[in-house]
Amino acid sequence: MTRNECNRILLERLSFVLQMDSLCTGDSLQELMQLGIGQEEAMAAVLLSRMGLDPEENLGKEIYRGYLPKMLKQGSPEEVEKDPFVQAVGNLEFRQGNKRLAMDMLEPYQLFIRNDFEIDGQGRVLPQLGFYDRPIRFPVLLENERSWMSAEPNEIATLRPLAEKAHGKVVMLGLGLGYYAFHALLSKKVRSVTVVERDQEIISLFEKVLLPHFPRKEAVSIVKADAFPFVRNELPKLGADTVLVDLWKHAGDGMELYSRMKQMEFSGPEWQYWIEKTIKYYLEEKE
Repeated sequence: MTRNECNRILLERLSFVLQMDSLCTGDSLQELMQLGIGQEEAMAAVLLSRMGLDPEENLGKEIYRGYLPKMLKQGSPEEVEKDPFVQAVGNLEFRQGNKRLAMDMLEPYQLFIRNDFEIDGQGRVLPQLGFYDRPIRFPVLLENERSWMSAEPNEIATLRPLAEKAHGKVVMLGLGLGYYAFHALLSKKVRSVTVVERDQEIISLFEKVLLPHFPRKEAVSIVKADAFPFVRNELPKLGADTVLVDLWKHAGDGMELYSRMKQMEFSGPEWQYWIEKTIKYYLEEKE
């Protein structure tokens, strides 16, 4: 079996497993650990089983030994609970129309995407996966009681490092819950943050409920506009130093938007793209 075939099967089977609730209980994991393995390896064994793979067969053995140790990690609850954004807005509740700001939760031993894709030296695609051994809560915006955007662990792991690299005059294309803006404003390297968002309901909710809890909120300005005309007509006039592009919910709906925006880049600002490595992997697979 080729490397590309291994990668494809892994991603296909993971897509089903990620829709499950908890993969196991703490007691069942402890039973596996009595065999002399650690918690992450025990969780890897459960995950392999949930993917319908046998560790004694070639494909199962390769994924269990070659992939999962580089993919799966037990998360620290403090990464979420002590995040400044989560602490600032985590207790807020708000409802407007079919949208509701609340708290979401990951169950103990529920698998989740924890970071951008990695590719190892042998061409293995390595989705970064995590789990916690106790419940974790984080802010979420629900639309018709379904998660629309949130400050889940993956958002924290992928957006916070970008925000901490931001400098000067920052332009955000896409608002979300404002997680990136919050952390950018904590940095002394950032002078101002301009947010470009086309959804007036999101803008109103942000200004009314979230922004009052932000640091340096006077340094935030919001422009109601579509990102692509804005980049073409207005962005060159602003003298931006950092541009964050975060216009998609996941890699699947991000590929076309990412490709369009890359074609519109111009020199000057530092351009940042949310989950860029994951999107680039899927784009390369399509070629």
